[in-house]
Amino acid sequence: MNGAKLLTSSNDGCVCVWDLAQSSSRGPLKLGSCAVHARASGGIFSMHELNLKILTASKDHTVALTQLRTDGGTEVVSRFEDIHGGAVRYI
Repeated sequence: MNGAKLLTSSNDGCVCVWDLAQSSSRGPLKLGSCAVHARASGGIFSMHELNLKILTASKDHTVALTQLRTDGGTEVVSRFEDIHGGAVRYI
């Protein structure tokens, strides 16, 4: 990806990509968003990105691998469920 981009994760269970070079009075332009984890769970505890792949750990007891596309979009590649009995806090 070119330019100033920001990758965020939050308690809504989503990973978002923002273009900081394209902003308005409402803030930066959102390039893509992907619901990775269950919203009701309380969201994502941790996130790590390497080579356009994002690994997230969640309060919903799951770990997910998401692919970041060069256009700023995202898509879940794999979800690992039932590997923990509680929230996954760190990767």
